Order: sequence, then C-alpha cells, then structure tokens
Amino acid sequence: MASTAKTGISLTSLPKAPTGINGLDEVTGGGLPRGRPTLVCGPAGCGKTLLATEFLVRGIVEFGEPGVFVAFEESREDLIANVASLGFDLAQLEQRRTSLARRREAVLAQTAALWREFEDEADIVGQLLSHGSSGAEDRAGQRAEQGRMRGADAKTPASDDGADASALDGDT
Repeated sequence: MASTAKTGISLTSLPKAPTGINGLDEVTGGGLPRGRPTLVCGPAGCGKTLLATEFLVRGIVEFGEPGVFVAFEESREDLIANVASLGFDLAQLEQRRTSLARRREAVLAQTAALWREFEDEADIVGQLLSHGSSGAEDRAGQRAEQGRMRGADAKTPASDDGADASALDGDT
C-alpha cells in the first residue's frame, strides 16, 4: 500500500479483471478495474466494438467470467462476422451457452423431481408413525421389533394394572 507524503492518503491498487489482450494488461497494470464500468471512447472505426468483444470473449473463454454485450448499431450477424477476424466464433460460444443453459435446466428439473419424491417418502413415513396403534401397543410392538433385530426374545409381559413394562427400562 503506497502513501502520498502531502495528503497522507493511502493509495491501494484496484482489483483488476485481466483482459487477455496482448499489451493491454501490461499498460493497465493487470487489466480493467473489476466490478466497475469502463468507458471506451473514440471515433467510428477505431476498434471500440472489437476491444469490448475481445474483452468479453477472452473473459468467458480464458477466465470463466460472465459477460453481456449490448450493441445499438450492429446486428448479431455483423458482430459475428467482425469478431471472426479476431479468430473467435461467437456463434459457437452462443451455442455452447445455450447447451449449458439447457443442461442446467434439466439438472434443476431432475433435482426438483427427486426432492418431491423424497418429500412423498417422508410423508408416507410420517403417516405410518402417526397413524399407528395405541401407545401401549406401539411400545410393545417397538420392543418386539427391537428384540427381533437384536436376536433376543422380544416378549415383555405387561404389568397387571395395564402399565407398560417399558417403564422399567426408562422408556416412558
């Protein structure tokens, strides 16, 4: 972090988004400011559109960055033809994006279907648990099942007053 002697203000470097464009990253100290707008000015034909398009395409291809391009004067077809001179196939990138979006939608649909199936199964289990027999019968059945699973004799006699013998085990 640098500091100016006159003002005492600390100067910090802005986080940069590399452009991938030969020479531009060196001149700009690592790329364009990340998360900030950058205005590119110049007369018609000076390369503003090509600069913006190359920045976006390289960001997508080389750095995995998202990007949006808005053009007011050039059509989609004109942009595809102009950028082809740089060696980029915008139509292929567009198809790849569309393919990825379709796959993402399919995965989201499958996830939603699995979640609904899980919820249905959970509802069935909840219904089985809540619509069982009376408490004493449920506990006797639970003991029998636990005993069967342990391989032990699961028959536990109930007391004469109708209380459940599981109270002896602390399972009240």
